[in-house]
Amino acid sequence: MERIVERKIVGSKGEILPSKKLREVLQLRPGSLVEIKLEDRSLVVEPVKDPLEELDGVLEMDASIKELKRMAEAQMMKEAVAKTSQRRGRQSSVNV
Repeated sequence: MERIVERKIVGSKGEILPSKKLREVLQLRPGSLVEIKLEDRSLVVEPVKDPLEELDGVLEMDASIKELKRMAEAQMMKEAVAKTSQRRGRQSSVNV
């Protein structure tokens, strides 16, 4: 991989924005997960592969990565609604 060096100004909230060229080389898109490590006195930023992409071809189902994400989000939403309902049930029984 080619070596690319850039100088950036740190934003008021600590953000450091890589150039379009760096984002393209690393295939970073909005919402991409990255790992940031401190090594000696340097920050190392590495893309993290989506865990669902690693399951591609392993699962015996005909669902795309996009469909798997949608299914996971729907399940998380159901669980969040169930937890909220349980909490409200406990609160109303305390207030009675």
